[in-house]
Amino acid sequence: MTEEKAIPDIYCNGAQMGISPYDVMLELQLNSPLKNPHDKPESVMVGKVRMSLEHAKIFAIMLRKNLKTYEDQTGAIKVHPNLLKEMGISREEDW
Repeated sequence: MTEEKAIPDIYCNGAQMGISPYDVMLELQLNSPLKNPHDKPESVMVGKVRMSLEHAKIFAIMLRKNLKTYEDQTGAIKVHPNLLKEMGISREEDW
């Protein structure tokens, strides 16, 4: 009988991304709530995900497609405009 490995169940509310000519790395983080709005959030890395550039591109396309389907069924996922602005994301151009 083969022993099964436990698959970790990871929740993250933050991430850092790195891209090289060969792969993409996502560092998944768990950020604690801010007690004071001027504080920097405490962050703990909970996992790393590495994949090829090709896999990352297909993954991004499939994630977008699934999120769009979800929004079509339930309504737009609301993201605060200040957050989009801070991250340099355009709701119209990037979504």
